[in-house]
Amino acid sequence: PGTKNCTILMQSETPTIEAPAGIDINQAGQILLQILGMSEAEAKAFSTTVNWATTLVVPVPSDVDYRRLTVEGADAIFLEDRYDGGEGVYTLLWVKDGLLHALIGNGTLSDALRSVDSLE
Repeated sequence: PGTKNCTILMQSETPTIEAPAGIDINQAGQILLQILGMSEAEAKAFSTTVNWATTLVVPVPSDVDYRRLTVEGADAIFLEDRYDGGEGVYTLLWVKDGLLHALIGNGTLSDALRSVDSLE
């Protein structure tokens, strides 16, 4: 009740991952996604949307819907966890100008995009 209308924006420098020679970062990312609940096909498809060397790993439970889109001219990922078929909690992630942005709130994609528009 107290946080229903709360929207959180977090910004941080884009992380950088370095792996020892012989370690395929993309394959490791796919394995991590599978451990977190994605099927092999879902993990492979999701991995095409990220550069594992410069992207924060975001655990995506198998019951969460996600989609790719463009936010502020940058590739973005929208995660949505609905409760009882209604509105739920969303997370919108994008990288712009070397900063990772994470917008978290209650509602839908439309609500998230309105919040982004209000930032400008």
